[in-house]
Amino acid sequence: MKHGLHFENANATSLGVFRAALFTLWLGLFASAWPGLLAPVPELFQVRGIWLLLPKPALEWIIGPVGTGLLPWVFIPAVLAAALGLRPFRLWAALAFLCILVFDGLALGLSPFAHHARAFALVIAGILIFSPAADGFTLGGSRPTAREPSAYRVPLLLITAVGLLCYTMIGVHRFARGDYRVFANEEVASAWLINRSVSAYPDGFDFGLTVATTPWLFAIYRIGFLVSTVMEVASFACLRWRVFARIWLIFFTVFHFLSLVTMNIFFWENTILLWLLFLPLGVWLPLRQTNENSIVRAGSR
Repeated sequence: MKHGLHFENANATSLGVFRAALFTLWLGLFASAWPGLLAPVPELFQVRGIWLLLPKPALEWIIGPVGTGLLPWVFIPAVLAAALGLRPFRLWAALAFLCILVFDGLALGLSPFAHHARAFALVIAGILIFSPAADGFTLGGSRPTAREPSAYRVPLLLITAVGLLCYTMIGVHRFARGDYRVFANEEVASAWLINRSVSAYPDGFDFGLTVATTPWLFAIYRIGFLVSTVMEVASFACLRWRVFARIWLIFFTVFHFLSLVTMNIFFWENTILLWLLFLPLGVWLPLRQTNENSIVRAGSR
């Protein structure tokens, strides 16, 4: 058996663990952010993303006291049911995805700047609707299934590809828009670090000031930014070379933590999901054997 990325050895149990982790992550995001999103002041709300497609009356209702007051009563049961893999899973997952869309739109609308921190987690929540993600590791009981291994590998391969695409697009976008000046131009790089440290949003770290005023640290920072951009562009090589995939995972785990202390930017959601996708969970979480000739997987579609 190959000890490669998660999708290479995926089974009902490992896909179910990923499903549970993803929707639990969204429950945590909601619990931490919700008090500050209740009935936002319309004048302070920035309409972003697909919310631009909503008619004004619908938008006003969603961000008003009725819409924001109703959302927790739908969000929590739907996302919790999806996390547990309850039947009918696809119905719960679809409702959970709609709730997640609304919550993410509210959070982005009240953020001081547009960002893509939750984009990966958002897209894969939609992908899971159409996958057999509730065949294993569920609270909904057990029943025998006879799916081919590809039924679990293909969704996880697609999810892994989406994650890598997010990083690839960031690197390509940085080169295309000229944002490479952050590492190519000393003044731009220094101004960026100082601005992110002084603004101290949202985590309050100011180590970027030390980096910007210490020549050898500043040189390492600029080189590291260049290397990270190249690694982003080359992200899809993870699907071909396992050694590169391991290096890539460790590199971006360190990168995200360094971004936190130097720039107050921390994509912790991505870090958790990447580790779940890059570890061979299908090897570590084998299917439950009932006898020599049959396999029982928990849950249902």
